[in-house]
Amino acid sequence: MSRRREPPSDAPTCAPEPPAAEPDQTMSEEGGPAQPTADALRESAQKHAQKALETLVELAASASSEHVRVAAANAILDRALGKPLSGAKTAADGVGSETDGQGGVLEVRWLDDDEEP
Repeated sequence: MSRRREPPSDAPTCAPEPPAAEPDQTMSEEGGPAQPTADALRESAQKHAQKALETLVELAASASSEHVRVAAANAILDRALGKPLSGAKTAADGVGSETDGQGGVLEVRWLDDDEEP
C-alpha cells in the first residue's frame, strides 16, 4: 500500500505571481504586463525597418538558396511597388495603359464576374 506524500509546508499553495512589468511598461487588469497596442507595435517595427530591409537586400544578393533569393527580392518589390492585384491585366496582355507621370505604367481594369483573373 503506497502512502501519498504531502507537499512540504513551505510549498506554494496558489498560482505563481504574474511576471513583473518593466519600469516603462503598464500593467494589465489581471496584474501582468499589458499587451502592446497597435501603435506601439508599429513604432517598434519602424525602428527595425532599416535593418530588416538591409537583411532582405543581403539575402536577395547572396543567399545560397535560389528560393530564398527570390523570396527576398519579391518582399523588397512588394514593399517598394506594392503587391500585384489579383486578376490585374497588364499592357502585355493587350490592355490599354496610361503612364503615372513617373515613368511607370498604371492600369485599372474591372473584371466581369464570369471572367477569370
